[in-house]
Amino acid sequence: MALISKLFSKDWKPTIRTKLTAIFTLLIGVISVFIFTFFPARLENQATEAVIAKAQTIAEMMAYSISPALFFEDSENIENVFKSAKQNKDLVYIVLVDNSGKTVAAFNKDQAEQANFVRAENNNHISEDGMIYNTMTPVLHNNYKVGELYLGLSLKKLRAEIRKSRTTIAFVSLIIFIFGMISVFGIGTVITRPLSQMAKTVERISRGDLTQRAVVCSRDEVGQLATSFNRMVDHLESTYCELENVNRSLEKRVKDRTKELRQEINERRRAEEALRASEQKYRTMIEQSNDMIWTLDTEGNFTYFNKRTEEFSGHRFEDWQGKPFAAFIVEKDLSLAMEVFQKTLNGEPQHYEVRIKKLDGDILILSVNTAPIFKAGAVVGTVNFGRDITERKQLEEQLRQSQKMEAIGRLAGGVAHDFNNILTGIQGYVDLI
Repeated sequence: MALISKLFSKDWKPTIRTKLTAIFTLLIGVISVFIFTFFPARLENQATEAVIAKAQTIAEMMAYSISPALFFEDSENIENVFKSAKQNKDLVYIVLVDNSGKTVAAFNKDQAEQANFVRAENNNHISEDGMIYNTMTPVLHNNYKVGELYLGLSLKKLRAEIRKSRTTIAFVSLIIFIFGMISVFGIGTVITRPLSQMAKTVERISRGDLTQRAVVCSRDEVGQLATSFNRMVDHLESTYCELENVNRSLEKRVKDRTKELRQEINERRRAEEALRASEQKYRTMIEQSNDMIWTLDTEGNFTYFNKRTEEFSGHRFEDWQGKPFAAFIVEKDLSLAMEVFQKTLNGEPQHYEVRIKKLDGDILILSVNTAPIFKAGAVVGTVNFGRDITERKQLEEQLRQSQKMEAIGRLAGGVAHDFNNILTGIQGYVDLI
């Protein structure tokens, strides 16, 4: 039971020897069964055919010998023929009937009736117990049927010989099967032993022991396989050594490169932190600056402006992001602003004064400094610094008005003085008159 359960187990892995043994055992078993079944049956058929031929020959000879006696109703000659036939020990019964069906002579008629010697459908047959062959031959005299001869031949001797032959063949089949099993086991061992040893060697090599080699014990295909396998392992060991050397070299290079990368990462992290700190510093400076600061792209659209710009103009950056700065400019100053913008895009810093419109409609006068923004050597926009000079411009205008009025006053005073002098002279002249 343990063997059967092992055979049907999923974990069972049959070896080549097991497979060869199973295949050849099955083949030898089939051959043995074929020998045991085919040859006895063939011998039985041949022997049966021989007995049938013998029975028919005896019946025909008796019918030929007895036909004149039956025709002339010569009982003495019929008895002589029967007496001569009864000397055959295999003869079981003889029955002679005339054309009317009357029994003329008989030998062991009771046994003939037990053997059912008269069968309408087939007068040549074997009895139900298989021990008697029944045959019928017409008795002819001058080609005229004068009766029928029934004869039964014993098959006991035939059956005994068949049993003996079957036993002999069974013994021979068993010997062939046992010898075949031994041969298969021996051949399987001879063939698979080197393969089994090679499999064990392969398993040790798979575990990392490259010093193992297959044993070459013959010059046949298995020996050639072992030789080729050893060459492959030699090449594998050489390649493995080279790979180990390369691996050690790569490990050293990786360690060195990892160290360099770590240093580069640390330096880059410090640089990024410094950059973030610098960006934060300058962003704070820009956001806290008293000046208006804004940036434009190459199309003149806002990309940024600081809180001071929002406070001075009243506009929010969220509302103006991506919109043109020209909408801020007083129409009369627009051409100047566009000219300055183009020069700045050409890489030339500029300074100009411009008037812009606040959200509430008031006008701011700005003093603006512009500079190009470079990225990868190309101008990608402009940065603009604007200072509110509206009050200064108003004071300057008031100063100009004051100076103008003062000049007019001095001129008027001089004219009045001169006029007074003329009037004084005229008045004196009048007095003289």
